[in-house]
Amino acid sequence: MTILRSNGEWMSVRDVHTVVAQDRSIAYTTVLTVMQRLVQQGHLDRVREGRSGQFRVTQLANPTGARSLVDQAIARFGTMAVTQFVERSREDPALLAELRRQLEADDGNA
Repeated sequence: MTILRSNGEWMSVRDVHTVVAQDRSIAYTTVLTVMQRLVQQGHLDRVREGRSGQFRVTQLANPTGARSLVDQAIARFGTMAVTQFVERSREDPALLAELRRQLEADDGNA
């Protein structure tokens, strides 16, 4: 994912394999399998081109993309977006714990 993230463009499995193979010996099929699994997990987007395809990091897997989505939601919905995020966090103990951790960390910097 680092290669795809740093490139910022759509890349084929062959492109990624070429970059990875510069540093270590790795089979093309291994790179293909990993990239297919990352698509299944929602970390990569894929556009099919015949039997092959082009891949890129999904916006949600990209911190800059996630920030952009949050900025868009706040610009469009204002405090309602923040309220909905907090209410949704209350439904997920792990998410609520992370929200509290982030807020407490920010309190020390204020």
